[in-house]
Amino acid sequence: ADVAVDVDCAVRLRERKVQESLQLVDRPLRKPRWYCVVRWYCVGRDFILRSGVDAASRAAGLTAGFESGAVCRALDVWIVRAGLRCFGLGRQQRRVKSPQPKQLRDEQPMSEQFDVVVIGGGTGGYPAAIRAGQLGMKVACINAWLNRDGKPAYGGTCLNAGCIPSKALLESSEMFHKATHELATHGVKVSGVTMDIAAMQTRKGKITASLTGGIGALFKANGVIGMEGFAKLLGPKNGLGQVEYTSHSGEKKVLEAKHIIVATGSEPVNLKIAAFDHERICDSWDALDFTEPPARLGIIGAGVIGVELGSVWARLGSKVTILEALPTFLPMVDQTIAKDAQRQFTKQGLDIRLGAKVSA
Repeated sequence: ADVAVDVDCAVRLRERKVQESLQLVDRPLRKPRWYCVVRWYCVGRDFILRSGVDAASRAAGLTAGFESGAVCRALDVWIVRAGLRCFGLGRQQRRVKSPQPKQLRDEQPMSEQFDVVVIGGGTGGYPAAIRAGQLGMKVACINAWLNRDGKPAYGGTCLNAGCIPSKALLESSEMFHKATHELATHGVKVSGVTMDIAAMQTRKGKITASLTGGIGALFKANGVIGMEGFAKLLGPKNGLGQVEYTSHSGEKKVLEAKHIIVATGSEPVNLKIAAFDHERICDSWDALDFTEPPARLGIIGAGVIGVELGSVWARLGSKVTILEALPTFLPMVDQTIAKDAQRQFTKQGLDIRLGAKVSA
């Protein structure tokens, strides 16, 4: 009896599964969306062709109804575009930002963020920028220097109009001085020695250009962005310092930085009693570019640059007088060294007058 019951249960269970499977087969399948679109497209196109007027009939004067060919062509274009969009191949619409008025752009210049912004590309600024770049920071260095030819250059006063060009002239003038005053004591006799000032200045320019050009290569190697122009400090914003950068052509940009280094350097002091005219009253840059040795040269200030330039032109034949308001020579240098340097310069022919003030 138990076996018969189990057989009956198994039969009923089997019949139930067969009925359920038959119900699934009879249930209508849900068509995908693309199938429905294509089917209705085909039905609609057939209806248009049956109901409309073809081009030949319209040409024959039958104007009732619509032209089926034109409507079908429009429908064909629509279905192709719809299909392309389904597969992601349709043309995407671009959101074009309306351009801001020129006045608004001037009032709100573009901003860019940096870790460090260095103002000044001289011997204080460019090494700081390079070191920050070596430490992995995003760095910009703003440099306003323009040479006499109007071209921008890094290195500031030292490389362009100070230490480096003066050292180049010192070496050239020293060679001339040795040839005319010291070689004879070594048994070397020369005659007719002359100095080509133009060639000396050309050599100085090449040395300066090679060094200033090397700074750009160092910037590139260490990821420093060099900017030629002027900088203006603005107020802080969102915890970052702001610097307004203005290029030499007048374009403006706001730079935001976590750190700002100011290394703007120095420039010659224009005295009221002796304003520069760059002909008779010259600054140190003018004195580096003399095309011939002046007969008489007066230097106000016994600083390093003044003494170096005095030595250069004294060796080349100028009568040089140095006027120093302080009672000591080279006051910023150790006085033991300064006194010995004073003796050496005096032997060269420099007339050094201490405690001398220029009043007019």
